[in-house]
Amino acid sequence: MQFRQLSSKDVPRGFDNGHAFTSVCINTAIYLPWLVSQCLRNGVIFKRANLKHICEASRIHHSGQEADLVVNCTGLSALKLGGVQDVNMMPIRGQTVLVRNEANIMGSTSGTDDGEEEVCYFMQRAAGGGTLLGGSYQRNNWDSQVDPNLAVRIMKRCVEVCPALTGGKGIEYLDIIRQGVGLRPYRHGGTRIEKERIDGVWTVHNYGHGGYGYQSSYGCSQKAVKLVQEALQKKPNLSGAADTSAKFFESLLVPPERLQNHGAPMHHRTEIERIPTKDLANTAKLKSLWAFANDAFKDSTRKFPEMGFEEGKRFEQPDDFIEEMGPDGVTFIQYDLESKEPDGSARIMATAGYKPWNPAFKLDDRVKRMREEREAREASRTDDETPGDKGFYTKEHEDQLLEQLEKVGSMTHSDDDDNVPRFEVVTVCVHPEYQKQGLAEKLLERVAEEVGFQVKSQNKGPDFKLVVRTMKEINEAYWLSKGFKPVGEKFFEPGLFGSPTGFHILDLTRDHRIS
Repeated sequence: MQFRQLSSKDVPRGFDNGHAFTSVCINTAIYLPWLVSQCLRNGVIFKRANLKHICEASRIHHSGQEADLVVNCTGLSALKLGGVQDVNMMPIRGQTVLVRNEANIMGSTSGTDDGEEEVCYFMQRAAGGGTLLGGSYQRNNWDSQVDPNLAVRIMKRCVEVCPALTGGKGIEYLDIIRQGVGLRPYRHGGTRIEKERIDGVWTVHNYGHGGYGYQSSYGCSQKAVKLVQEALQKKPNLSGAADTSAKFFESLLVPPERLQNHGAPMHHRTEIERIPTKDLANTAKLKSLWAFANDAFKDSTRKFPEMGFEEGKRFEQPDDFIEEMGPDGVTFIQYDLESKEPDGSARIMATAGYKPWNPAFKLDDRVKRMREEREAREASRTDDETPGDKGFYTKEHEDQLLEQLEKVGSMTHSDDDDNVPRFEVVTVCVHPEYQKQGLAEKLLERVAEEVGFQVKSQNKGPDFKLVVRTMKEINEAYWLSKGFKPVGEKFFEPGLFGSPTGFHILDLTRDHRIS
């Protein structure tokens, strides 16, 4: 619908004229969690802290190092926060009533008969978010409690302008969900978007948006990004990390699913990428991950030659990696931007992924596929080939594998009765050149934070568990050192998967609580 002037018959009683046009209504109860998910998707680590001075923010970076720059989006708190103390800030009190009634339109008026500090608007939110009735515009009013008399005036005004809310009946037919009060962070002189050095730390301010924060957020963020870039370009940094924060803020506006990472050793410029399994199929990145995981497997098993895995593979083919991750899996990849592979791509330093926990041992599908491949090869083999050629298993070997995998799939945990959500940690690999630098631990932190957000958003918290299924003889000591505890164990007989000694599959869990 284009902008148009309302005819006199369409103008509500008591008003001189009106206009109609198509606009946008945000359901903030959906939009804000989505913004958080985009931050997590781009590698943000959330921290809560009480700050008395803006410079304290630079000292709570998750890496333990001082941040290059602080972005100040403290809103009304900018009035009292040390180092800022902007006396131009003041609250503008807004009061609303959320109802289940549907208006089917958004509406607002240019004024009311109840004074300059009272306004009239109504907005029906998407996805069953109710209809918001407003409101008030009370300058320098810090009262956070609902004024019942004002609430009645708000409802009366909205029903008079939009009788469809109650089918032409009074406010007693409004189905109230809740009433609310908010303090808009108004700034005399307008929004403050500028940079300055405070105690030697670059600070970019972005606050004072009053009642138009959602409407102006993208434009203000773009301006703040430019200031971040300007500030960091002026800071000498021979390591090349000067553009870190700028690229991070850009990633929130146009998410490339990548960001620079301060958590890695200082002599490397690194990048972390988050990839859902569904985005991996038939990509060059899948082949890189497949090769990296196999190389890491060879490196770890090489230290245990008696187990016979030196020449083995973790994944027979790239699609096995996708099969392992499952349709809902996510993989984090950390790159060394200063080391290139022969094809010009950045070298993979480490990986870690997660997926919803499923006790079934997924290799059974792989064995079934191996059987199909063997049968196809046998059907087409020439007279000079024997059934053992080309590396495929015999039918008897496959039957053994399926039998053993079935036993592992039925493994019960000693803590199965606690009904806590579980997520499996998978493909935790570190390139030999980057081991003992804490890379795996950092990626596991990223996994735990994202899983925690999922659990919280689905109201399944506050507790959850991370699960690791691994080979006991090779990896048990490592996972015990990371706080995981054994909860289940099964033995694979000698000869399976090429091991002359046999080995144990061990399940371990670690408890987490959402703060």
